[in-house]
Amino acid sequence: MKEPETEQDLPSKTQRKREAVALQEMGEQLAAYTDQQLQKLDLPEALLNAIEEYHRLPNSHGAKRRQLQFIGRVMRDCDATVIEAAIVQMENGPSGKKESRNITEDWVNKIHEAGTPAIEEFLKEYSEANRQYLRQLHRNIDKAPDAKKASQLNKLRLYLSEILHTS
Repeated sequence: MKEPETEQDLPSKTQRKREAVALQEMGEQLAAYTDQQLQKLDLPEALLNAIEEYHRLPNSHGAKRRQLQFIGRVMRDCDATVIEAAIVQMENGPSGKKESRNITEDWVNKIHEAGTPAIEEFLKEYSEANRQYLRQLHRNIDKAPDAKKASQLNKLRLYLSEILHTS
Protein backbone atom coordinates (compact mmCIF):
# COMPACT_ATOMS: atom_id res chain seq x y z
CA MET A 1 0.00 0.00 0.00
CA LYS A 2 1.31 3.43 -0.95
CA GLU A 3 1.95 5.80 1.93
CA PRO A 4 0.22 9.18 1.60
CA GLU A 5 2.75 11.81 0.57
CA THR A 6 0.77 14.88 1.55
CA GLU A 7 -2.09 15.74 3.81
CA GLN A 8 -4.36 15.96 0.76
CA ASP A 9 -3.79 12.26 0.02
CA LEU A 10 -5.33 11.30 3.38
CA PRO A 11 -9.06 10.56 3.47
CA SER A 12 -11.13 13.30 5.04
CA LYS A 13 -12.52 12.94 8.54
CA THR A 14 -16.01 12.60 7.04
CA GLN A 15 -14.86 9.79 4.76
CA ARG A 16 -13.17 7.98 7.66
CA LYS A 17 -16.37 8.33 9.69
CA ARG A 18 -18.47 6.91 6.81
CA GLU A 19 -16.14 3.95 6.54
CA ALA A 20 -16.28 3.35 10.31
CA VAL A 21 -20.09 3.45 10.27
CA ALA A 22 -20.18 1.06 7.30
CA LEU A 23 -17.92 -1.37 9.17
CA GLN A 24 -20.09 -1.08 12.27
CA GLU A 25 -23.21 -1.84 10.19
CA MET A 26 -21.48 -4.86 8.67
CA GLY A 27 -20.59 -5.92 12.22
CA GLU A 28 -24.26 -5.60 13.21
CA GLN A 29 -25.17 -7.80 10.25
CA LEU A 30 -22.58 -10.36 11.36
CA ALA A 31 -23.94 -10.25 14.93
CA ALA A 32 -27.35 -11.32 13.58
CA TYR A 33 -25.89 -14.55 12.16
CA THR A 34 -25.92 -17.85 14.02
CA ASP A 35 -22.69 -19.40 15.29
CA GLN A 36 -22.88 -21.99 12.52
CA GLN A 37 -23.11 -19.29 9.85
CA LEU A 38 -20.23 -17.35 11.41
CA GLN A 39 -18.02 -20.44 11.28
CA LYS A 40 -18.69 -20.73 7.54
CA LEU A 41 -17.40 -17.18 7.02
CA ASP A 42 -13.92 -18.00 8.38
CA LEU A 43 -13.61 -14.74 10.33
CA PRO A 44 -10.53 -13.68 12.31
CA GLU A 45 -10.48 -14.95 15.91
CA ALA A 46 -10.62 -11.44 17.42
CA LEU A 47 -13.77 -10.64 15.45
CA LEU A 48 -15.44 -13.93 16.42
CA ASN A 49 -14.65 -13.26 20.09
CA ALA A 50 -16.12 -9.75 19.87
CA ILE A 51 -19.32 -11.12 18.28
CA GLU A 52 -19.60 -13.88 20.90
CA GLU A 53 -19.23 -11.24 23.62
CA TYR A 54 -21.99 -9.20 21.95
CA HIS A 55 -24.35 -12.19 22.24
CA ARG A 56 -23.53 -12.61 25.95
CA LEU A 57 -24.14 -8.98 26.90
CA PRO A 58 -27.41 -7.76 28.38
CA ASN A 59 -29.00 -4.85 26.58
CA SER A 60 -28.68 -2.58 29.57
CA HIS A 61 -27.06 0.84 29.59
CA GLY A 62 -26.11 0.60 25.92
CA ALA A 63 -23.75 -2.35 26.38
CA LYS A 64 -24.70 -3.92 23.05
CA ARG A 65 -24.38 -0.59 21.26
CA ARG A 66 -20.86 -0.11 22.65
CA GLN A 67 -19.95 -3.68 21.71
CA LEU A 68 -21.14 -3.04 18.13
CA GLN A 69 -18.84 -0.03 18.04
CA PHE A 70 -16.02 -2.26 19.26
CA ILE A 71 -16.84 -4.84 16.58
CA GLY A 72 -16.57 -2.04 14.01
CA ARG A 73 -13.18 -1.12 15.49
CA VAL A 74 -11.96 -4.73 15.28
CA MET A 75 -13.15 -4.89 11.67
CA ARG A 76 -10.87 -1.97 10.77
CA ASP A 77 -7.94 -4.34 11.32
CA CYS A 78 -9.54 -6.99 9.07
CA ASP A 79 -9.91 -7.07 5.31
CA ALA A 80 -13.53 -5.91 5.03
CA THR A 81 -13.76 -6.70 1.31
CA VAL A 82 -12.97 -10.37 1.99
CA ILE A 83 -15.59 -10.49 4.77
CA GLU A 84 -18.16 -8.74 2.57
CA ALA A 85 -17.48 -11.16 -0.29
CA ALA A 86 -17.90 -14.11 2.10
CA ILE A 87 -21.23 -12.70 3.33
CA VAL A 88 -22.48 -12.25 -0.24
CA GLN A 89 -21.30 -15.76 -1.14
CA MET A 90 -23.04 -17.23 1.92
CA GLU A 91 -26.30 -15.37 1.27
CA ASN A 92 -26.40 -15.97 -2.48
CA GLY A 93 -24.63 -19.29 -2.50
CA PRO A 94 -23.45 -20.70 -5.78
CA SER A 95 -25.18 -19.25 -8.84
CA GLY A 96 -27.80 -22.03 -8.71
CA LYS A 97 -28.95 -20.85 -5.29
CA LYS A 98 -30.28 -17.50 -6.54
CA GLU A 99 -33.68 -19.11 -6.92
CA SER A 100 -33.76 -20.15 -3.25
CA ARG A 101 -32.81 -16.58 -2.31
CA ASN A 102 -35.86 -15.38 -4.26
CA ILE A 103 -38.02 -17.93 -2.45
CA THR A 104 -36.66 -16.66 0.85
CA GLU A 105 -37.44 -13.08 -0.13
CA ASP A 106 -40.97 -14.07 -1.16
CA TRP A 107 -41.58 -15.67 2.25
CA VAL A 108 -40.08 -12.69 4.08
CA ASN A 109 -42.43 -10.34 2.22
CA LYS A 110 -45.46 -12.60 2.80
CA ILE A 111 -44.81 -12.96 6.52
CA HIS A 112 -44.03 -9.26 6.92
CA GLU A 113 -47.24 -8.20 5.16
CA ALA A 114 -49.75 -10.92 6.12
CA GLY A 115 -48.46 -12.05 9.51
CA THR A 116 -50.10 -15.09 11.15
CA PRO A 117 -51.82 -16.51 8.02
CA ALA A 118 -48.51 -16.47 6.14
CA ILE A 119 -46.71 -18.02 9.13
CA GLU A 120 -49.27 -20.84 9.21
CA GLU A 121 -48.87 -21.36 5.46
CA PHE A 122 -45.07 -21.50 5.88
CA LEU A 123 -45.41 -24.02 8.73
CA LYS A 124 -47.56 -26.30 6.55
CA GLU A 125 -44.73 -26.53 4.04
CA TYR A 126 -41.83 -26.47 6.50
CA SER A 127 -42.96 -28.20 9.67
CA GLU A 128 -39.47 -28.06 11.23
CA ALA A 129 -39.79 -24.27 11.64
CA ASN A 130 -40.47 -22.86 15.09
CA ARG A 131 -43.94 -21.24 15.18
CA GLN A 132 -43.26 -19.24 18.33
CA TYR A 133 -39.97 -17.87 17.01
CA LEU A 134 -41.56 -16.89 13.67
CA ARG A 135 -44.33 -15.03 15.48
CA GLN A 136 -41.78 -13.31 17.68
CA LEU A 137 -39.78 -12.22 14.64
CA HIS A 138 -42.94 -10.88 12.97
CA ARG A 139 -43.94 -9.04 16.15
CA ASN A 140 -40.46 -7.50 16.44
CA ILE A 141 -40.66 -6.24 12.86
CA ASP A 142 -44.04 -4.62 13.53
CA LYS A 143 -42.89 -2.98 16.76
CA ALA A 144 -39.49 -1.84 15.48
CA PRO A 145 -38.96 1.83 14.64
CA ASP A 146 -38.26 2.51 10.98
CA ALA A 147 -34.51 2.75 11.60
CA LYS A 148 -34.43 -0.81 13.02
CA LYS A 149 -36.93 -2.50 10.67
CA ALA A 150 -34.20 -3.55 8.24
CA SER A 151 -32.29 -5.27 11.03
CA GLN A 152 -35.40 -7.13 12.18
CA LEU A 153 -36.27 -8.12 8.60
CA ASN A 154 -32.73 -9.42 8.22
CA LYS A 155 -33.18 -11.66 11.28
CA LEU A 156 -36.36 -13.09 9.72
CA ARG A 157 -34.57 -13.49 6.38
CA LEU A 158 -31.69 -15.36 8.02
CA TYR A 159 -34.00 -17.70 9.92
CA LEU A 160 -36.13 -18.47 6.87
CA SER A 161 -33.05 -18.99 4.75
CA GLU A 162 -31.68 -21.44 7.32
CA ILE A 163 -34.98 -23.40 7.30
CA LEU A 164 -35.24 -23.38 3.50
CA HIS A 165 -31.65 -24.55 3.02
CA THR A 166 -31.92 -27.42 5.51
CA SER A 167 -35.11 -28.87 4.01
